Amino acid sequence: MIFKSFPMNHADGWWIGLALVAVVLALLAAPYGAWSAGPEPGAAKQAVVAVNGMSCPFCAYGVRKHLSALPGVKSVQVELARGKAIVDVDPEVRLTDERIRKAVREAGFTPGKIEWR
Repeated sequence: MIFKSFPMNHADGWWIGLALVAVVLALLAAPYGAWSAGPEPGAAKQAVVAVNGMSCPFCAYGVRKHLSALPGVKSVQVELARGKAIVDVDPEVRLTDERIRKAVREAGFTPGKIEWR
């Protein structure tokens, strides 16, 4: 297959290069996890996590076990009938939504919406 180049002047190439550099710099400047939503330390104290796929008490136990292992988690209550977990978090610890979602996935379930209170 032969690829044909499209006409581009020097000004077009300059803008494309500048945009790529800006994106790379933004990604490098942000600390890991900064793109994940989650409260700032001292803000919210409780996360309500929708958990899809739980069907028995053993499922709830697995979710509770994985969420309890996260840093800063004080307690976890799993409401099997409503398909959600309530996670009490130390207000001085920053726990991101992505870390919560990862723990739910590691327990074998699909995480849904996370609401901070």
